[in-house]
Amino acid sequence: MTNIKAGDLIKSYDFSKELQPGCYMVGIVKDITDGIISCEMIKSFFDGKVYDHASKEFTTVLQGMGWFDDRDTRIELIATAEEVELVKSHYANEVTH
Repeated sequence: MTNIKAGDLIKSYDFSKELQPGCYMVGIVKDITDGIISCEMIKSFFDGKVYDHASKEFTTVLQGMGWFDDRDTRIELIATAEEVELVKSHYANEVTH
């Protein structure tokens, strides 16, 4: 698995994506301390339903520390911190022009 760092955009499955593929959260990593990833939640998905969670947070443990991590990827990197900043700056420029 790619090393996750602050600023990255991740998808974190509640359990194994094999067991529950429609249950996950998407967020920006704020901090990683003692194996715990703290994120600013963007959206969560539960059995095909989308939930908007502006200004909410979630935590998860690093890949390898959760249930079923030995058989499936539970945390996926969607975009690096650098890619997230590039997208933010693009849209910020678009709004001001």
